[in-house]
Amino acid sequence: MLELSQKKGVPLKNMLPIGHSLGGHIVGFIGQKVYEKSGQKLPRIVALDPAGPLFDVRPADKRLNSSSAEVVHVIHTDGGTFGYKDTIGTLDFFVNGGSSQPGCKRVDLADLTTITEPLSCDHRRAPFLFAEALAYPREYIAQKCGSWDDFEADKCQNGEKVAMGDLNSRNRGKFYLKTGKDRPFFKIEEEEKKKAGKEVEKNADKGTDKDSSRNGNRQDEKEKNKGPLSGIKEAARSVIG
Repeated sequence: MLELSQKKGVPLKNMLPIGHSLGGHIVGFIGQKVYEKSGQKLPRIVALDPAGPLFDVRPADKRLNSSSAEVVHVIHTDGGTFGYKDTIGTLDFFVNGGSSQPGCKRVDLADLTTITEPLSCDHRRAPFLFAEALAYPREYIAQKCGSWDDFEADKCQNGEKVAMGDLNSRNRGKFYLKTGKDRPFFKIEEEEKKKAGKEVEKNADKGTDKDSSRNGNRQDEKEKNKGPLSGIKEAARSVIG
């Protein structure tokens, strides 16, 4: 990346490394190396359900961590199995609690019979959710909360809200949201929609939460950005069909 920046004149601020699973840690290493060599942090990296096994016992400097870039944007979907279970970035999204996804059968690594099921369904959900969040940002509004249990119990209604696909957001902390079992995943069961949809629709009218708006992070403004975000939304739409 540094060579590309130095020889081709591409500013580091226009680069956005994105990685899934092991790739989530690789983008972390990229961010760390860029900082070591240049003294400049990448503005943002995105880790989609970064791998958990073995990495969960490694020291922070040997894996993805919150100092790997200015903003370390993480989406958790399979924590405790193939994905990293705990907070690891500056902005962590725990989709449906972050450990299992609707429509996926739970894999037990200690039970070989479950491993023969569609492997890593929860783990592989992360890239699709990210693509949808980029294409339909108003449908992926997450709420800051201390835990999934508190989120489920509606104890965080006054917490910050941010669009999971907002790649300009400077929010920090743990954010939670619900999705459904079928594509498009933002279409959840009607009963849940009545409960959660009001907040989604309210934020849709605002474009994103008031904190993001105050920082100039509205999705319409993003599309005018000609840096690393240019073309990403179109690519996301091609992924989700």
